[in-house]
Order: sequence, then structure tokens, then C-alpha cells
Amino acid sequence: MKIVFDIGGSKIRIATSIDGRNLSEPIIVRTPQRPEEAIKKLITLIEDASGREPIEAIGGGLPGVLNEQKSALNTAQNLPKWIDFPIVEKLHQHFNRPIYLENDTVLGLSLIHI
Repeated sequence: MKIVFDIGGSKIRIATSIDGRNLSEPIIVRTPQRPEEAIKKLITLIEDASGREPIEAIGGGLPGVLNEQKSALNTAQNLPKWIDFPIVEKLHQHFNRPIYLENDTVLGLSLIHI
């Protein structure tokens, strides 16, 4: 199972994919503005969405410019408190699975080419 998420200025969306092509109905919640609180919420959402089934990888989109390692936000107009918060590290520490981040617009554009 793969988990995908989108963190926006007002909402977090999360879904699962068994086959890598189709997504479950997304779970949508309010985005906490403090990243520490949001990561705890995201971890809980991922655990709930997976139904405790094995997770292969987790990937997500964020509204801003990522650092060179694609592990945290460098700039984020909608999420200023998230700048330099180690998102990938926090998720990897908990799940010990590959974690991938990308700018949400880049993810949207990549769908056009599928």
C-alpha cells in the first residue's frame, strides 16, 4: 500500500493506493498551522488510512518551494511556520519507509503527462 497526502494552507488530504493507479476516497481535515501538531495529525491519519496494513512508501505535495533535498519547505506563503521543519525526517522516524515530497503544482503538472 502507498499513502499520498496533500498539505495545503487550510486542508490536509490523504488517500491510499493498493495498485499505484487508483486512490481511495480522500480523508480531509483542517491543516494545523503549527507543524509539530500537523505531523502528529498526519501520522494518525496515515495509520488510520492504512488500517495497519504494510505501507510501501509515503508521498506528499506541499504548497511552496522545497529545499534541495526535498525534505522540508524553504518558502511557503500559506504555511510560514513550516519553513525548515524536517517533514521527511519526522515521517521517516515514525514509519521507517521511503518518504517523498514535491511541490503540489509540480505533482499536478506531472499528472498531465501520465
